[in-house]
Amino acid sequence: MRQTSNYYLPTGTRIAHKTGYVDDIRTDAGMVELDTGLGERNNRLGESDTSVLLYCVMTHDNVDRGSSSQNDADLMIGEIGRIAYQAFRNRGPVVAPGLVQTLRTGSRGDWVDGLQRTLNGRLQSSPNMSVDGAFGPDTDSSVRRFQTENSLPSSGLVAGEQLSVGQMLSGLMLPSGNEASVALAEHLGGRVLGEDRGEGTPDFIAAMNTTGTQLGMLQTTYENTHGWTSKGHLTTAADFAILAKAAMQLPHFREIVGTARFECRVGCESGYQRDVTWKNTNRLLGYEGFTGITTGTTNTAGCCLVASGTHDGQELIVVVLGSTSSDARYIDARNLFRYGWSKLGSSD
Repeated sequence: MRQTSNYYLPTGTRIAHKTGYVDDIRTDAGMVELDTGLGERNNRLGESDTSVLLYCVMTHDNVDRGSSSQNDADLMIGEIGRIAYQAFRNRGPVVAPGLVQTLRTGSRGDWVDGLQRTLNGRLQSSPNMSVDGAFGPDTDSSVRRFQTENSLPSSGLVAGEQLSVGQMLSGLMLPSGNEASVALAEHLGGRVLGEDRGEGTPDFIAAMNTTGTQLGMLQTTYENTHGWTSKGHLTTAADFAILAKAAMQLPHFREIVGTARFECRVGCESGYQRDVTWKNTNRLLGYEGFTGITTGTTNTAGCCLVASGTHDGQELIVVVLGSTSSDARYIDARNLFRYGWSKLGSSD
């Protein structure tokens, strides 16, 4: 169960185990201490309240040959260990959950077959892939096309995984996870308008426009939550600066956008859990004095950056839109920071 063992077993469970892998083989063997829950009976009989479960799981022909604790074989071994633990501890039937499978280049099987059929049917211009159950370059490029057409650059989350709103905010701001913005809008819905129930995303977008007007963002109109090109979806550098100034007054927001790396554990109803890591795409955070905000990139808007920084006690917000490359936006931003601080009378 590798490092995944403590994700699947109750906190405090004692386990000793050893993993092994070579080529397409992944194994795990060891012992798990069981709390039988029969303490009073066993005390009367002079018996121990614990017993030991010995286990050995061997797998082969694994497509995922990664060595991390998150490869498919280790995740499956973790589920097997959890099911065995519950069965022997409870001495009763245990319903095995459906295992979550991550599809990637090299994956094969019915799930890939279904993915290929879905992509052929749902992409705006069908790729007409061969439905062969093999995840190759054609399938990979079609998945990326689907993400682009549906404005879903990924934060790495899988459908069905669960996490808190606070964690989702980090998944939104650090990697620019556009699907996180959609999930937040669907979840919050009419509540942002003070209603118990509402229309989900449309209500959320309406609230975005209302808030923008209240802040004085008079050149901004939102048509979606994620910022991808859409007719009528417009803003300006000046309005971005207004929004950033207001957002940076919120301590939790300031903390999120000033974080270079965030880790959390996500799971789903089946009991499956895994760790995810989001790295902040704002490269200015690697330099002293820069405090946060975020990046964004589309074909229409180019490489964009909203950044904040403090120098000699003077805090500035800089907005860069339309840079020709990712490197260029940081060069433009640092030059603007220098110019702004010089105008404020701060020595560089």
